[in-house]
Amino acid sequence: MQPQLYLFEWVITLFTKCLDFEIVGRVWDMLMLYELHWSFIAEVAYTIIHVVRHQLFELEAEQIVRYLKCVRVDHQQEEEFFSHLSRFER
Repeated sequence: MQPQLYLFEWVITLFTKCLDFEIVGRVWDMLMLYELHWSFIAEVAYTIIHVVRHQLFELEAEQIVRYLKCVRVDHQQEEEFFSHLSRFER
């Protein structure tokens, strides 16, 4: 599975299509406040995949890209999202 099949949309929209409004606001705050760049964007993308990993395991290979293109991390997953994102060293 080629990451560019789903990552391009995530990055070009700065995650507005795949993260709830409150989550994306916090991510943008972190991006601007700490002057984080590509490595942080990669960490956010990895964290999205981590949060939805259980759903991915249930899908066939050809369904995964379709799922990731429309995935949405919502407020119910917010704690897990930021808990995992905080594990990266900055």
